[in-house]
This record gives sequence, structure tokens and C-alpha cells, in this order.
Amino acid sequence: MNKRPITGGKNCLQYGRKPNKKLKMAKKHTKSGKKDPSINVGQSAAQQQQGEQFLSMHRSIQTLPLNRFIECYVDGNLHALVISGVAVMPVLQQVWEDILQEYTERVAHHEYKLYLSLLREITDLRITHKQIQLLAHAGDEANEIPKGALRQVYDKYLAGELNGLLKTTFRLNWADQKTYNQELDKAVRRSGSIKIKADLKAMQFEAIRKRHEKRLNEQPTKAQDRAYFTNILISLSDHAKFQIADTITVYEYCERIKRLNEYCEQFKTLKR
Repeated sequence: MNKRPITGGKNCLQYGRKPNKKLKMAKKHTKSGKKDPSINVGQSAAQQQQGEQFLSMHRSIQTLPLNRFIECYVDGNLHALVISGVAVMPVLQQVWEDILQEYTERVAHHEYKLYLSLLREITDLRITHKQIQLLAHAGDEANEIPKGALRQVYDKYLAGELNGLLKTTFRLNWADQKTYNQELDKAVRRSGSIKIKADLKAMQFEAIRKRHEKRLNEQPTKAQDRAYFTNILISLSDHAKFQIADTITVYEYCERIKRLNEYCEQFKTLKR
């Protein structure tokens, strides 16, 4: 009785047949329980490259809808920036940082301009007040205020400077000491109104600075609250006399806030 031929493995050589390599590889993988990673590597790389190639996302407040911005800002879902394709987290984080900076600058632009304007005015007023004191003050040893230069000697150039600072036309005749000192006393009293004006501007400046610090301290809480944006949209809708939805772009949202602020400032001016 003839033995039945064996059709796989080493015994194939006994009957002049080559081993089945595919069957051998299949058995090898079955025994080890592992899959050949090279099978999907090329496919995964191709898919990733294709995703990056066709990635489309919002990169500016000019195109980003407000509702997607809120989703990123409130919920922390940066994938809301993606229009199509797949974006990795480092890319999303970088784009979001740029958008957030653009948004912050846009919203704070109006207040920031006022902030800088007040700072310049306060500085100029205080310098002017100090210059008048140095020129015309009678001197106060208790408060360590030195006697002004024009109290000690007349100088045509310094007299012109004093009149220029106060927008006055004091004659300042050194020969008539009584009138001369009276005019200098008037100059010092007028400088008091400049100091008061500087102090009032400083109060406005300080109020803006405190609001800015408060906003920074409250930012983590605001980032978890959709009501903040809802309230702003309601105010904007009331002013526009029609409902403004959260589908508007972030740029339009910021622009409407700016115009509402300008309207309120003009209204306050007219009311005065």
C-alpha cells in the first residue's frame, strides 16, 4: 500500500515539489499571533499625506464664525477650526493662538487707544504744571518747593515760556516788583487748574487699568461661560433693531462692538 503524499512543508521535497511559501508565511503569522506591520504602513502614510494636502481651516477672525469661535474658547474644542481634512493638535494650537491674539487686539483696540491717549495727556499736563512751578512759584520750604527762576531774576525768554504754557499775556515788568510778583502769583494759581485736569485724567486712566486687570483675572471664568457671548449678542441685536445670530464672523462681531461703544460715547457727549 502506497503512502499518501504530504502536500506542505519540508516533506514536499520528497516528491519533487517546492514548499508553499504563502502557506508557510500564513502558518508563521498564525503561530506568533502578530501581523506584519509593513502591510498598513504605506497605506497610513498615504492617508496622512492626503489629509494634510486637503486640510482647510479657519485661520483668521475674518472668516471664523462666532459659534465656532465660542466652541473653541468656551469648550476648548480646537477642531471646530477645521473646515475639511484632518489637523494635528500642534497646528490647531498655533492657529488658535494667532486667532485669539487677533481677537483680543480687535476687541481691546478702542479702549487701548483711549488708554494711550489719556496717558499722553496726563504726562503733558504734569510736565506743564511742573514747568510753571519751576518758573513762577514763590517757594515753599515746608513742601520742598524751590523759588521759581523768574522770582529771582527776570529773563525775557523764560517770561515768554511762562506765557506760552499758560496762554497768557503777562507783562512781567521787573521794575514794578509789586505787579511783577502779583502776575507770577496768578500764573501759579492758574497752574492749579492744570493739576486738577491732570488728576481727573489720571482717575479715568486708573479706571481703565483696573478694568483691564479685572478682565485678565476673570478670563478663566469667562472662558467657561457661554452667557457672556449671549449677553453681548443681545445688546448688539437691541442696538441694530434685528436679531444678530452667532453665525456672523468674529470680525463682524468685534466691529459691531466697536460701533456700539462709539455710539454710547457720542450719546454721553450729547447728553452733557
